[in-house]
Amino acid sequence: MDYRKFLGKEDRRVFPYIGGGTIEGHGRVLRLKERPAPGWHLFRIVGRNAWPVEPASVPDEVQGRVARGHHFGGYLFLEGGLAEELLLCEGEQEVFAPCKAYRWSSNELIFAGVEFEGDAEGQAREALEELRPLVALKGVSATLRLAYGYAVLQRRGRQLGLQIAPAEVAADLPSVAEMGVSQANVVIQRLTQARLMASARVAPRPVEVSPVALLGQPRTTPEPVASVPPPTLSEAQQGRLERRQQEAEQRARQQRVHELAQRGRSPAVAATRANAAERAEAALEAAGARPVSTRLLDQDRMEVRYRFLSNRFVTVVHPISLQVLDAGICLAGADRMVTLDSLPSVIREGVDTHRLVITRHW
Repeated sequence: MDYRKFLGKEDRRVFPYIGGGTIEGHGRVLRLKERPAPGWHLFRIVGRNAWPVEPASVPDEVQGRVARGHHFGGYLFLEGGLAEELLLCEGEQEVFAPCKAYRWSSNELIFAGVEFEGDAEGQAREALEELRPLVALKGVSATLRLAYGYAVLQRRGRQLGLQIAPAEVAADLPSVAEMGVSQANVVIQRLTQARLMASARVAPRPVEVSPVALLGQPRTTPEPVASVPPPTLSEAQQGRLERRQQEAEQRARQQRVHELAQRGRSPAVAATRANAAERAEAALEAAGARPVSTRLLDQDRMEVRYRFLSNRFVTVVHPISLQVLDAGICLAGADRMVTLDSLPSVIREGVDTHRLVITRHW
């Protein structure tokens, strides 16, 4: 059989587009040749490339894969203590609205609609007006408690000029919902302390020390910054981080070589500012993140916005080397110890250990 007759074969499929240079689904990752507005679209597919054709409705195979929870601040709070960004959400939803979402094959949650609510949601909205704890309310579901805890933290944070992401405070949400503003103040004090440490730009550790150890301080009662002991790292932890970084770097190199080969270019192509955005997107995609946008701040700094683990991140890198200049998370001054392709593994460690502190938001 002559395989060449399949090279130009055209297909048409419906995908959601949420940003970046690729679309993912139906077991494939495709490079966009044109970028449409966010939403569901019919795409024309030739090989590994895709072109948007027209807006489309949700395909039938997605409608059976539904997640449910309570919405607040652009996030859907789910069973198990999870909060995920709710994408393609149409219009402004009611505070604590019970929503359902489609779980797309790339694991994103895409808005599917609002469901009927009971008395608990209305009572929670009334409590939020005075930032009262939920301890006295009956019939409050676990997902509503999580959403309420985040709502209290977010509103209290705004009063203090502080922006907070759910991933930074995931373990604290139930206690904030039960105890109210007093517990929210404790969490915000700890978060503020960690961000102050990041802005102080503590001198970087030697290269063999893991940046994971320099993530936001552990969840203890805040102490004065000067009294916080420097974090330590065992040999086993160092070894695990080094292996993760090597694997991430290898995946990024393999992905980049593959993409360049697909485009008929040599893998030895020089890194320039002109192709900085393309290289940054390839590095993030190889590490499992979804790039959203890039922009050059000056000759030596490029801002990269991306989604990872249902959270938004902003990182400033060098446009040639992609060395991290400002990670956008608390690494206590060790930002330059990582590159853009290895940073997602550090973020994942911070999420898993509840030590993530975000210093840049979008």
